Amino acid sequence: MLTTVAANNNQTKRIAPVRFRVEDRHRVLFCFVPKVASRNLVRLMLILARAVETNDLSAVPKPKVFAENPMRILYAKTLNDTVKNGAGDFFKFLFVRHPFERLVSAYQDKLGINDPIYHKMVGKVIVRKVRKNPSRLSLEMGNDVTFPEFVTFIIDEWRNGENPLDIHWRPIFDLCLPCEMQFDFIGKFETLNRDVDFLLRKLNETDLVGLFTGQPKAQTTSSLWKESMNQISHQQLSELNRIYADDFRLFGYPYYYNGKESLH
Repeated sequence: MLTTVAANNNQTKRIAPVRFRVEDRHRVLFCFVPKVASRNLVRLMLILARAVETNDLSAVPKPKVFAENPMRILYAKTLNDTVKNGAGDFFKFLFVRHPFERLVSAYQDKLGINDPIYHKMVGKVIVRKVRKNPSRLSLEMGNDVTFPEFVTFIIDEWRNGENPLDIHWRPIFDLCLPCEMQFDFIGKFETLNRDVDFLLRKLNETDLVGLFTGQPKAQTTSSLWKESMNQISHQQLSELNRIYADDFRLFGYPYYYNGKESLH
């Protein structure tokens, strides 16, 4: 069920309920945010819940993370919804990432490499809606979407406001409703190992401290996402800053303009 709210720019947008993973053993709610070490954080939740017989993140199979995950899911539009579901006093946490680094990572993962599902579901739509004079092959495959075309599509979808953006590039502010949900802890991708260790100590799981040390991190570096941003127009960049304004403001990331970061 979607909720209609006023965005920070007076534009009406529709917001989906927050999707929490529930870890009952430690009484924890985790707001799942794609492209923010999400797979390993779900693996961590499974280890905390003792739903897997390992303390090695890499040993938790991919199906267990998603399709065969035994952990229950709680949908909440308001803090009171967590109370109604018996989780009002659970420890709530999420992890965030620089909005543009996350955006570029989503593009690379879903449209920049061979992901036939997203090529079919999203890539073909982008080619049809955005590209002028597309080839028949591009219309059939949807596997050659450029980053500027991807950005144009996101801006158009956001302006339309009929449905929330895809969760892989939806602003974290809209995914997790942090002002409403009153999270107990917000970690950052940029300081992932340190913040995970802090979280584990908070949950009295000191034996697991260091669990993320040595784990491979995403390849989307600061220089790489900035290179991608240089491919788009000044107007597109301004629109992206508007779309992700709440993420920049709330999570302490500087806005990015014309290759220069600004706190304004």
